[in-house]
Amino acid sequence: MVDAGEDAKFIARRMVIFASEDIGMADPHALALANSVFQAVNTIGMPEAQINLAHGTSTWLKAPKSKHAYEAYFEVLDDVKKTGNFLSRFQIRNAPRNL
Repeated sequence: MVDAGEDAKFIARRMVIFASEDIGMADPHALALANSVFQAVNTIGMPEAQINLAHGTSTWLKAPKSKHAYEAYFEVLDDVKKTGNFLSRFQIRNAPRNL
């Protein structure tokens, strides 16, 4: 992608999304690394940042994958659309106050 002229910031942005969508909870540190790669691309720029892109890519190629968080989010979103947005039960609200 870099050799074909794709914007490095676009690649880094997609890496952040990939870290959450496809690696997710199988490696919770993937998102932190993705944000570090994104920051490096924005701070350093090309051509040096291609090493940072390669670092992230090679790490995620070997990483375990899990879409549990991604799928759970959209399942809950669908449920809210079907059943409505209900208030949480009083016992689990965390703001103590006099009602």
